[in-house]
Amino acid sequence: MISYSSEATRRFSKPPVFLTIAISKISEEINEHIKPSSSSPFLLEAKHCNPWTKQCYFVSRNTIEQQKPPLHPFAALILFLTRQERILSTYPYYYDETIQKLYRITMGMCKDQQTTSPIDDLLLICSETMKKAKQAISAMESDSKDEVKYILDQIIELSVSLRRKYTSLPNSHEPSPESSSEQQSHDNTTTSTDNSAQPSTANIPYIERKMNELDNPPRVPWRIIYEEGRKEGYFAHVGKDSLKAAWA
Repeated sequence: MISYSSEATRRFSKPPVFLTIAISKISEEINEHIKPSSSSPFLLEAKHCNPWTKQCYFVSRNTIEQQKPPLHPFAALILFLTRQERILSTYPYYYDETIQKLYRITMGMCKDQQTTSPIDDLLLICSETMKKAKQAISAMESDSKDEVKYILDQIIELSVSLRRKYTSLPNSHEPSPESSSEQQSHDNTTTSTDNSAQPSTANIPYIERKMNELDNPPRVPWRIIYEEGRKEGYFAHVGKDSLKAAWA
């Protein structure tokens, strides 16, 4: 860093400002020479760095994970880079708007790269579901509805993430409205005879697609999504209000 600083000072006639991002953790040797920054709550700064640089900052996942949502965009970026999670729901603050946007960008760039096997993903969703279910039971015993909802939302997000991963692969496909209706009628003779109907699980990709098209607006136009979906054969057994409640 000193050599880089000397070169930058020589070229631009000003000492540089350094930012070091610790992907894993900051060593004890470095910790002895840094302190919390007075300019930012999620930065650490060197106690002494003159004359080779104007200022030297450090940041790690530990300094970011102590922040309260909504995250500063820079803090969200650092958290995204340092955690390097492959599933959105495993991020702290996975519901943060910037985290979600960074995850969507990365998924779009890496959608053809399957780095884990289906067995690994199956084991992951089983273990995470068991863990979250136990947490939800404990939260129910303490009568904390908000915490229960938060935990269940994590389970849903994990399922949606893996579903999106595999439905985006070349050899996978979502069932069409017609084929889904025929299978549903075959399994349950008491269902509607309308062959364009889809089961509720097939509605999820449609809702995700519409949300992406609308760029995740602050107020979701559920009536429009519901009415347009009905025209395409979705939501045959779902009302507009129950659709909103289930997705909320």
